Amino acid sequence: MYKEILRNLTKRSIKLSRFTKKSIAMFLDVIICAFATWIAFSLRLGEFVDINIQFILISMLSILIALPVFFFWGLYKVIFRYINGDTFQVLTKAIIVYTIIHSIIFIIIKIDGVPRSIGLMQPMILFLLTGASRWLIKTWLGLHFSSNNEKTLKNEVIIYGAGDSGRQLAANLLLSQEFKFLYFVDDNESFWGGTIDGYQVKSPTKLNNLSDLDKPKELWLAMPNLPTQKRRKLINYLSGLRLHVRTLPSFSDLTNRKIHLGDVRELNINELLGREPVQPDHNLLKNYTSEKTILVTGAGGSIGSEICRQILYCNPEYILLADNSELALYNIHSELCAMLNKENYKIKQTTLVPLLINIQDEKKLDHIFKTWRPSTVYHAAAYKHVPIVEHNVVAGITNNVVGTLKCANVAMMYNVKNFVLVSTDKAVRPTNVMGASKRLAEIALQLMSNTIKNTSTCFCMVRFGNVLGSSGSVVPLFRKQIDSGGPVTVTDENVTRYFMTVTEAAQLVIQAGSMSNGGEVFVLDMGQPVRILDLARRMIEAKGLQVKDKKTPWGDIEIQINGLRPGEKLYEELLIGDNVQKTKHPRILQAHEKFMKKIEFNKLMDKLEIYLEQNDVNSIRKILQTSIPGYLPSSKNVDWISNFKKSSLFKSNSQYNFNIEK
Repeated sequence: MYKEILRNLTKRSIKLSRFTKKSIAMFLDVIICAFATWIAFSLRLGEFVDINIQFILISMLSILIALPVFFFWGLYKVIFRYINGDTFQVLTKAIIVYTIIHSIIFIIIKIDGVPRSIGLMQPMILFLLTGASRWLIKTWLGLHFSSNNEKTLKNEVIIYGAGDSGRQLAANLLLSQEFKFLYFVDDNESFWGGTIDGYQVKSPTKLNNLSDLDKPKELWLAMPNLPTQKRRKLINYLSGLRLHVRTLPSFSDLTNRKIHLGDVRELNINELLGREPVQPDHNLLKNYTSEKTILVTGAGGSIGSEICRQILYCNPEYILLADNSELALYNIHSELCAMLNKENYKIKQTTLVPLLINIQDEKKLDHIFKTWRPSTVYHAAAYKHVPIVEHNVVAGITNNVVGTLKCANVAMMYNVKNFVLVSTDKAVRPTNVMGASKRLAEIALQLMSNTIKNTSTCFCMVRFGNVLGSSGSVVPLFRKQIDSGGPVTVTDENVTRYFMTVTEAAQLVIQAGSMSNGGEVFVLDMGQPVRILDLARRMIEAKGLQVKDKKTPWGDIEIQINGLRPGEKLYEELLIGDNVQKTKHPRILQAHEKFMKKIEFNKLMDKLEIYLEQNDVNSIRKILQTSIPGYLPSSKNVDWISNFKKSSLFKSNSQYNFNIEK
């Protein structure tokens, strides 16, 4: 019965207005202040004192000192159920100020009939009583919330790092109904066995005992200023434990030094792979973008949109955002406008121009170049998904080759200073139509750069590997599959890929373009390729889950091997030959690769134009195979249109009636 009464009382007290709660807290302190005065007198005189006029006046004087001091130090702004060590530090400071004022009145000035020792005894008792009252209320409310949260609790949290960031996270966990904080883990041996705000601090070796638990736990890294090498070593150690590891970003990435639960994020792919991001050369970034008019085709895509973001930081005069997807164009334009509208931003002079256009529309391209006269073009518009292009050959060739040629011709006609083609490692000894189309686009620009005289346009190409987080990337696909309970699908056990972040890719394109003298193929030194099967395992383990296989049939997530899709190969390359040299940037290389003669190319394009018009995919594949060095299709013709059979859809004339009834 009494439990039900207490529960109802708790619910009602929580629903009270903030003003009422503050008033109750002040009233409680009034009572505590009077009670502390009575205890101080009783202890000093050795007997229980009577409550008389003098006692009431002295108590009122103490209250008139205490309430303004407590109010000034913000003790009435604190929500009691979230009280922590910081709150008691503030209470201590307030009591020190109160003691100084109280002592001056009762010790130095003196009051007749009042022992001077009351000046020190009463503040000490007041500190104990106010601290105890707040701790009891926090405990009372905490028991109520913990009992309500037991049914909805999803995960228990261990915080790695008992510094300021870790303590802030622990305090904020009380706001969440999803998580329950267990204890701290820290590398500092002097912390081991101790407590912080009532929570234990343990050695990292204690985490080894968690690997066989049925329920995975969350481990949050609360060390924003940890050096990169130590951070990578720690993540490698944690990846072998059954823990869902998440982290705070570095202090440079936090909006302020106050830590919130929303700041906790999943480990990014660079942290999982142990890969060091390539640092940009800011002078190269600004060389051909600052105070210039820049055109970005495919501006709404993964690479194109990031190129736009990076260019915006370089203070161009205009950014022409060209894309044939209305939604993608709207999204990037809205995002860039939001960046411009931020307070104290230094790029407000840039004008954004969203242009809805298909790059195969030469007349529209002519209007755009004639109107704005861009100085640099970053050509990121392309169909890039290997299986999709393999199933839609004509569309892929037309967009990636013909579209690029039309855009380059118009750029040359209007004396664009730099034309940078965003290419791919799949253009090297391609096994698919997408890669072959990108290599043919590269050859076209190499020919234009080396054979056309009296042109002021500098053409170059930039190759890189898979972009993390882009549309079609395995990383978001794996995350989605893991979150849905698996299985995680991998094409082949031995498939490998080069990886880089979308920011690195965009910065590479801009920097390489500023180093070009014409006709170069730039590639990034991307380090070692990554085995996709290993990446899948790391991503599963980073979630605190276990891979389900023959060795661990009790695991959580299975990895399925589905086989290579049409046009895919086991590994990618960045160079056709070995003829490479260094550039101004230590991680950007320049390749020197052979390309066909102009006469051969023109004959190829004449034939290709006919085959594209006829949708003759078999002939297109043959001509690409004889013309593109190293092109060896890895699958048969899987183009949807050329393999379409009418009988498979229209079984009888009577089944489908398209006549309009009168």
